[in-house]
Amino acid sequence: MSYGVALRNGVPFTLGTIAALCVNATTQWNPLRLWPDGISSPGMWISPRALTSEWQDYTGTTPVATPGTVADSSNPVGLILDRSGSGVATVYTDYVVVPASWIFLGASYNSGTYFLKEDASTGWHISYPTNAITSGARGILVAEVKPSTRTWALLNLGGYVYFNLGSGVVGTFVNTVGYGIKALADGWFEVSIAPSITAANGWVANASGDSAGNYQGDNISGIYARNVRQNLFRHGKTTVNASPGASASTITRLPTPKYRGGLLMGDSFAVPSTTDATKTVNNTSTNMMMVPVGTGGRTLTQINAAFTTDVSSFDPSFAVLQGGINDINLAGSDPVATMQAQVNVFINNCVAVNIFPVLTKLPPDKNYTAWSSTRQAWMDAYNSWITTFAETANLPLIDLSSILSTDGQTLRAEYDSGDGLHPNAAGYAAIGAVLVATLDSVILTGIHLSQATPTSRPVASARANLLVSTATLSTQNVTVAAIPHTISFGGAGTVTASGAHVGALTNGQTFTPTAGTLTLTVAGSVTTAQLERGSVVTPYQRVNTASDYDASVAPTYTKYDGIDDALASAPFAAGTLTSGMDCMIAVRRDSAGNAIFAYRPDHSAFFAAAESGSPATANANAGSASIFVDGVQLTGGTSVTRDTLYTALSVGPWHILELRGLNLSAWPSLGIAGFGAGYHLNGAIGDIMLYPSTDSTADKDAARQWLADYYGVTLP
Repeated sequence: MSYGVALRNGVPFTLGTIAALCVNATTQWNPLRLWPDGISSPGMWISPRALTSEWQDYTGTTPVATPGTVADSSNPVGLILDRSGSGVATVYTDYVVVPASWIFLGASYNSGTYFLKEDASTGWHISYPTNAITSGARGILVAEVKPSTRTWALLNLGGYVYFNLGSGVVGTFVNTVGYGIKALADGWFEVSIAPSITAANGWVANASGDSAGNYQGDNISGIYARNVRQNLFRHGKTTVNASPGASASTITRLPTPKYRGGLLMGDSFAVPSTTDATKTVNNTSTNMMMVPVGTGGRTLTQINAAFTTDVSSFDPSFAVLQGGINDINLAGSDPVATMQAQVNVFINNCVAVNIFPVLTKLPPDKNYTAWSSTRQAWMDAYNSWITTFAETANLPLIDLSSILSTDGQTLRAEYDSGDGLHPNAAGYAAIGAVLVATLDSVILTGIHLSQATPTSRPVASARANLLVSTATLSTQNVTVAAIPHTISFGGAGTVTASGAHVGALTNGQTFTPTAGTLTLTVAGSVTTAQLERGSVVTPYQRVNTASDYDASVAPTYTKYDGIDDALASAPFAAGTLTSGMDCMIAVRRDSAGNAIFAYRPDHSAFFAAAESGSPATANANAGSASIFVDGVQLTGGTSVTRDTLYTALSVGPWHILELRGLNLSAWPSLGIAGFGAGYHLNGAIGDIMLYPSTDSTADKDAARQWLADYYGVTLP
């Protein structure tokens, strides 16, 4: 069984905690509290209810459909993303030999929200200085700001940008290569800049208007600021000054977004510009920053020659290779073989310094002066090759030809700057949109679970009712397991069972059939009928057909077939997880079979093994963990037997499986539900929360209740 490692991300996930929310009210409690240090917290959170974090294929191309709109069998889960925000390194292994880890951006948070009051002097009203970043390193300055008696903010980090907080736009003066503004809730904006030079200190200031940061203050006015932080482009995170230079009143502590920084390396397409923001992909929608560092006229060989210089100024986490058009236009003979070799050089350069490589196809240039049919043939050959190469290497590919052209050869008129080759602002914006979508899909930290083998993928489901045509029931056959089932229905008619169970059935009756086909014969009018696993009647779920049912009344989960379905993470460095981990998993067993819920894919370690009659311990090479089911500790201390766990996880209903005190520090990967023959789960898994044991008892209690409320589990 092979496990995919390509990563995708449909939405940006924020990190950190929301301490102002009441942990005793589970409708308000936020699961991110379990990872209080965001990217620095070990663990993962897999949540099937968050459909935007799931894809049908392991490469993240086709999103999972909303359960109930397609048949469950047509809704596989090939990739599901970690939502915890923890900073776990991931490894790509399909083509190039990659270092042991990729290091991603961290971020710092402050302890409150501040009113930045200006004084009465004439000058720059620098209210919020941050600490210096590492000498010689490139950084990103980010702040959350809100207008008050001033409606303009000024950010400086070597270069500076004015932001209009009244209308949510950037001012007319820009002196940096990357910037962005993004609307948040309650009138707040997130603003960010990347410097055009290596910077030391960054700061946030009031401004009296556009390009008006140096003015006479009134000792009254100001803006609100919070979550001010300075991120290095890749390595680690810096702290912020805990005492901003203005009167302050702590209101709340907020989540810390995750940032990813990279470079667009190339020719004239990637020339930096302080006036054309469209060449810079910023964090306005995806918490990502990419800065252009190209030089006009460069060939692929020249781009590679400048690689070390370009990278040393930024230290990015990813690099986009945009180039090759000059190789084509300057060549006297077919240059494709040389270009192919230079692509390999670029990848090797990236791998040598822990940078993730991203490739591009050549842009269209039929209306450019250097174009010829011979050169077009070379371009077509190169674009065909790099498409296959990127797929084989499992690397992202930005298709400039498709973005900028309708025929693959001619630059679209609305994107033409005037020479038939170089895009205008609209063209760069179109490229940027694709870059954002593509890069946001691959540059992401976390323990993500995937499955490369289509036939071994679990399915996304919210199906509780095993019947169809339930509004007015008709006679039908249902495949059932030898576990308790409960039937409920209305109307004056009757339901009689045969096959796997024999006899008349009454509303609310629980019975245990044999495994096989259950035939329900209906006489008279039987309405709102429901047959479900377990001994508890749950809210009625309308099911018209297998591909048309009401998913809103039941929890969404991942369904495993008990044969070969499994998900597993990409490899990560030992020590990514620690010796002090706790775990909660919402589980439902749908058959009497055994199951191992979490394991190392090499089978050398596992935890939470449920096996009928086995006196062996439920955990192996996973530390000395105690086990709880539905909030009740199982007998056996830290040596709970597999049979004890098997009995506690009764077949049919949902349970909250909890382990406290796991030691996973030596684990280099993680698999779920598919340990091997005899231990594949036949059942459902909901949220999986793996988090530091040092989390507060209040947050752990809230997490347990949060899961129980959603999955319908009654806790003591």
